[in-house]
Amino acid sequence: MRSINTHIKAHLSALQPLQLNFIYKYFAVLKMSAEIEELLKRYQNYPNVAGIIILDPFAIPIKTTMEYTLTVHYAALISTLTYKAAKMISNLDASNELMTIRLRTKVHEVIVLPSENYIIIVVQNPGT
Repeated sequence: MRSINTHIKAHLSALQPLQLNFIYKYFAVLKMSAEIEELLKRYQNYPNVAGIIILDPFAIPIKTTMEYTLTVHYAALISTLTYKAAKMISNLDASNELMTIRLRTKVHEVIVLPSENYIIIVVQNPGT
């Protein structure tokens, strides 16, 4: 086992910092996969949930329960909205941070839960 770790460290030391950053983020996402599965299970059990999308920090869908084209559409629009909302909060008060966005329309309610490692989007049918 020690020789494998030494071998890996030798290869990692030869990589550029940008490559290392990508590799570390990739392994962080893999490590989070169990956590993501748990989040999916938890949110799917809520009443009126129409779909769940989990995005990585680059707005790429990691997991979804929705149709592909709709997932990509939500990912593009919600990631932009989340970035702008977080920037607005930061500009108003640097010690504050965005925790949740909740949008309600006639058809759906969209709840956005941003974090450092992913963005969770929950689309639900509004209760009466």
